Amino acid sequence: MGQIVRQLHPGESGHVTDTALRQLPSLRLRIELVKYMQSLGALAFLLCALAMLALYFDNEIWGHALFGISIASLSGSLLLSLAEILVSTKALGVVLEDIERQQAQSERAP
Repeated sequence: MGQIVRQLHPGESGHVTDTALRQLPSLRLRIELVKYMQSLGALAFLLCALAMLALYFDNEIWGHALFGISIASLSGSLLLSLAEILVSTKALGVVLEDIERQQAQSERAP
């Protein structure tokens, strides 16, 4: 994600393409989705480890509760991952539209 954002940065030229501007809203959304997706995924693993620790110490109530919350966190992370995939394919559509537009213009040029 970071590499994509860096590639869109105009650098010293200061010129931002129309395609890059059209991708900015989806990139911002993708960054937020990835941030929460990774946070929930890390939380899921931490809770799972705590659940195993609770079960190791024969505390089944806490073990089951922590494992259930872990599964819920992992499910949330996977749903955010799915949302990010959908947003990223939409952003790729913007690039494809730009390529098709450039191709059509070059075919019309003498």
